[in-house]
Amino acid sequence: MGQQRTAGVTERAPIRVAASFTAAPILSRAAHIGRLLDWPAELTETPYGRFAVHLADPEGAFWAKASGRAIFWRPEDLGGDLAEAVRTLSTAIRNFHDGGPLLIVTGAATDIEEEAATDALSRALGPVPGLEVACAYEAGRAYGLADMRDSLTDEAGHIPYTEDGMAALGQAFARWGDGLLRSPVKLIAVDADNTLWQGVLGEDEATGLALPEGYADLQRRLKAAAEAGVILALLTKNDDADIREVFEQRTDFPLSTDDFLAIRAGWDDKAGQLRQLLDDYGLGENAAFFLDDNPVECAMMRGALPEVVTVRLPEEGPQAAFLDHLWPLDRREVTKDDLARLDRYRQEEERVGEKRRARSLDEFFASLDLQVELFTPDAETIPRLAQLSQRTNQFSTTLRRLSEADLRTALDAPHGFVRGVKVADRFGDYGVVGLLFGERHEQELSLDLWSLSCRVLGRGVEEEILRRLPEEAGAESVAFAHVMGPRNQPARDSLARLSGYPLQEQGEINVSAQRLSQMVFEPGEAARQAPADQGHASEGFPDSEESRGEVYERIALSGLEPSTLAHLFKTIRGRPDLDTAFEAPQGATERAVAGIWSDVLGVEGIGRRDDFHALGGRSLDLVRIHARLVRDLDAKMTLADLFRFPTIADLSAFLDGTTRKTGDRAAAMRAARTRRQRPARSVS
Repeated sequence: MGQQRTAGVTERAPIRVAASFTAAPILSRAAHIGRLLDWPAELTETPYGRFAVHLADPEGAFWAKASGRAIFWRPEDLGGDLAEAVRTLSTAIRNFHDGGPLLIVTGAATDIEEEAATDALSRALGPVPGLEVACAYEAGRAYGLADMRDSLTDEAGHIPYTEDGMAALGQAFARWGDGLLRSPVKLIAVDADNTLWQGVLGEDEATGLALPEGYADLQRRLKAAAEAGVILALLTKNDDADIREVFEQRTDFPLSTDDFLAIRAGWDDKAGQLRQLLDDYGLGENAAFFLDDNPVECAMMRGALPEVVTVRLPEEGPQAAFLDHLWPLDRREVTKDDLARLDRYRQEEERVGEKRRARSLDEFFASLDLQVELFTPDAETIPRLAQLSQRTNQFSTTLRRLSEADLRTALDAPHGFVRGVKVADRFGDYGVVGLLFGERHEQELSLDLWSLSCRVLGRGVEEEILRRLPEEAGAESVAFAHVMGPRNQPARDSLARLSGYPLQEQGEINVSAQRLSQMVFEPGEAARQAPADQGHASEGFPDSEESRGEVYERIALSGLEPSTLAHLFKTIRGRPDLDTAFEAPQGATERAVAGIWSDVLGVEGIGRRDDFHALGGRSLDLVRIHARLVRDLDAKMTLADLFRFPTIADLSAFLDGTTRKTGDRAAAMRAARTRRQRPARSVS
């Protein structure tokens, strides 16, 4: 053992965005959703303008370390020649892309042109790891938008989309980012009556339960999730025999009892049942998704298990438009380990049964015949190890998120040290469950990350890894970097037991090979120090009255009412303190203009004499307001007129034709100041 040294806290790298047009309204919406969903990374946009220059700069902000990258582009913004635009973009990606997640959204004047540009870019790039290419219009079609392009705002401010179009694109981009950053759903718990089918088993016989298309669609999606390695659990307040009889008789159901790893029927509290399942499978709350039609059951689940993503089905039942926008059901990437997960959980049920039958913990653990293997990763196992570092929070010493490129670089480096961990016992194979990442210098191994799946904690795996580590690395001592995160207490507990003293919030402990060789697993101690992965704390929740489940629910409901899309997640603030006394808008024109200002600026209670800039208005807001005035009020005006009339009263008088068509000197000076180029700022 040795002294502690301070180590820098590793934060999740941002998602970096570059756009060839003004994408700030799109990114602001995505960033707002990210805050509501408690993303562990921010969105950062490269400064507006010189799009091609930013992409061609390997030392620039866009190609810096990232959790993911996104490019919004249109061929016309790069000169109009499609071949040259594709060549510019594809060359930069081939030269500098590190293999991490990359989203490219293509825009153009028509759907046909978007498809042509997307196809041309895909052909030019060929196979690229982590690449996803999409047409912008696809986001609009998901909400029934026939055309979301806006020539007025495009010409005036290089904003090529309508309010609804920007909302749809922002939401589609947020969905992609959420798939990268949120904890994956490993267990879906679902109700039965009026959820999997229409009707109540206690009131209708099995043959009387209806299966409209929406319910059948939900069953098919749940079955696909189970086939992809997600645990499917049925939590229902019915008799177990009656539930099983339903599935035996209803051969028209897409789901069968074989698709459920656990069926919990009875009248016990559903939250208690789900908590027990999470404990049995070694999962945290944030790995679970609960779906029910009953608002009381959903409220009870949210109160008892706040980190479980709980979503209530609409009163009219599941529909495709709702399910299509239910993000927790998304499955972005399925690895071999995912496909083998259900077999491992079935093996875990056998272990739990054996544990209950054993006369003592020592006897049980001795009977496991634990096998731990440290191995050097290859092309087949690198994706799983990258996934492990990105998704593991409970046993992660530094919370570092590594990409496949990070692992390959370290494997090729002269001092790099990368080892995976495989575990098996007499019940079956756990697969790849651990990662050791760092550097060797002379006789010391410095570990920047030790990550281990929660499903093998407390069984002697940690101690076996520590015993083998010095010999594996050829080291006389091992330095473990560590940080304090919201959920990684199990990793910190292991290091604290290893060092013999409490850890600082961040730092490094140095442990001799001799000390590591003396590590012994004590089952009784392991039982007393249960992994915090089972915990039910609510750290890390967004600063919002809504739970994450309610946010996902609102997003899904927007699919049923696309007319509300532009207003969904719009933040409304009160009127700021101004030197001008409040005067309510007067007359139809003033009230209409005030409504448009309020909608675009997100400010309620705007007075007729309030100055646009004092309310926080920006040039881009004027572009959007101008388009609304032209369309909604059939206003005959130019964008310059908005600079000349900075209050609702003045602007309305101009629109009504009761004032001169030229502004005063002061208004002209304000307009000139507003038109000056402002420095780029981060997405907020």
